[in-house]
Amino acid sequence: MDTWTLQMGYPFVKVIKSADGTSATVTQFLLRKDANSTDTHVYRWWVPLSYTTQATTNFSKTAPIRWLSKTDSKITIQSLANSRQWVIFNIQETGYYRVRYDDSWKLLIEPGQLSYSVNGSCCLSDQGNFICTMGYCSG
Repeated sequence: MDTWTLQMGYPFVKVIKSADGTSATVTQFLLRKDANSTDTHVYRWWVPLSYTTQATTNFSKTAPIRWLSKTDSKITIQSLANSRQWVIFNIQETGYYRVRYDDSWKLLIEPGQLSYSVNGSCCLSDQGNFICTMGYCSG
């Protein structure tokens, strides 16, 4: 629990699918708005990872399937669907973290895909939040 109570912020989890889509590298980081920060603390958390794929499509199983530990900067998750199928992390947003996807999030906006669950819109919200937090939104 110390990773959640004794340091600032919350984790961003970055998901990068392999070229064939059958695995993904998952990393955690603290998103800093100030690139010139002199803070040298390494921020890591115990992060409960829940996920589903287009092949399994189970949005009710919110219990963690894997954990990113406070000593892990990244892990690899095997046995995912192929590169043309989506994967969604943080099912029903039960974990206190945001997810940053590689370009594989675009699979959700293909016709008929977003209707699977509100989780599809949560995925898009995470992408939008990341883009705006980094200063790419105006207004």
